Amino acid sequence: MNKIKAPKGSIFRRAMSPQLKAALTSDNVPAWWRAMVSDPELFVAPRDGYLNVYYKGNSLVRLIASSDGQLVGEVHYKYLLRPELANAYWKMTHDGKLGNGDVSNLRLSDFFHDLNDLASLKRASKNFSGVEKSGIAKILARNPNVIDLEVAFGTPPDGGEEKSKIPRIDLIAAHRHEDGVALAFYEAKDYGNVELRSSEPKDVPVLNQMRKYEEEISRRRVEIAEAYRNHCQDLLEILPVSNTSHKGGGDSFSARRELLEFVAYHPEKLYIALQPRLLVFGFDQAQKTHAGWKIHLERLEGGLSESRVIAMGDPAGIRLDGHLPPGTEVWKYQRAEGSALHDASA
Repeated sequence: MNKIKAPKGSIFRRAMSPQLKAALTSDNVPAWWRAMVSDPELFVAPRDGYLNVYYKGNSLVRLIASSDGQLVGEVHYKYLLRPELANAYWKMTHDGKLGNGDVSNLRLSDFFHDLNDLASLKRASKNFSGVEKSGIAKILARNPNVIDLEVAFGTPPDGGEEKSKIPRIDLIAAHRHEDGVALAFYEAKDYGNVELRSSEPKDVPVLNQMRKYEEEISRRRVEIAEAYRNHCQDLLEILPVSNTSHKGGGDSFSARRELLEFVAYHPEKLYIALQPRLLVFGFDQAQKTHAGWKIHLERLEGGLSESRVIAMGDPAGIRLDGHLPPGTEVWKYQRAEGSALHDASA
């Protein structure tokens, strides 16, 4: 067997720092973390040393641990304005500058200062969930085998993913495959996204994007397998047993936990699907049968394959919990020499 060369550049990781894990599993975790980790509408995702908490497709909070072992939550400023305000405008003076004192309609008290106000924070973030993010949230709610969101193959120089221009594939799901579990990647696009269309078959933007993803998945397959063993093991340690899923009854909870355990503890039966799949949603019956769209859909299926394109009007109807389609190219994980679990930097 040919030896797989590690790709140049940053290593793909999915493991929290030891300090963060200790802070999240200690006996004196703050009430706001207990509320977040128990909220079935939130999606918790370990990253490279830190953790993201998602709501409706938005990264609601970024969690790190301080040098003294305390939890620190970072929230984007755009989510900090209270959503119940009737008039959320700043007054500007004649010269175009921001007014001070009584001139302003907003006060410092109009902004969040406390992560315990989770309900208001969630409502505020809803205003920033676009069509695609809302669709992804619906897919997530129906598919407890989705184990990660916004998968970026690399880390920007400043370490902050929000400022990164690195392309991110939207979902990764764990599928039953042969004697084990296969991790498959999914790109999600709303019907109205211009990247699905082109006047020339060779120039469809999403197909070029998918080819780049496929190249990265193939080059980084060892990294990916090891990263998600760490990822799933971390989730098993920090999520309550009764809340290892999003919505649904005990069957969903147990099914999700079983998948997490399988990926974490059975590397000899772990596979990586090397070809990402495309999800298209957000169209009605008239749009579905429109001649122009049929041409674009045929180009997508021709560029990828029919089995790699899933098109459904309502994203809530998309199910990713079945076996991978026949003919899917998969790679079986074999632990690289010298690799180790939980090697995230402190």
